Amino acid sequence: MNIALVCRNAVLRDSLNKMLSQITDFRIVFESDVFTDLSGIDSENQPDVLVVDSLTISENNTQFKQIALIFSEFCEILILTDPDESGEPDWMRTGIRVHTLSRNALKAEFEKKIREMLMLNLKSYQKL
Repeated sequence: MNIALVCRNAVLRDSLNKMLSQITDFRIVFESDVFTDLSGIDSENQPDVLVVDSLTISENNTQFKQIALIFSEFCEILILTDPDESGEPDWMRTGIRVHTLSRNALKAEFEKKIREMLMLNLKSYQKL
């Protein structure tokens, strides 16, 4: 499973990269601190899952909406949230299906969530 990471926090991004790379069948194909770099992904490294930190979205909400519209056509989007965030963030009102997980989740929780997301995606394609 190909995973792309977008996170402004370098420490969190590196930690996610190391953790997710340890999971069988997970491969980090892209990582950046900004959304605009996603345009450089080639077709061989197209992600199955785009993992984005909610704080990165709040700093670049317009860019996220544009990227999410494009990427939602071919991959699942997982947004890492802060348990202390309150209210409904703007990214929830995009009309794009996204999944959420606490950025404090354990490796097993990340693996379970991503595998569930991909199974849901597979089932929806089988219905077409």
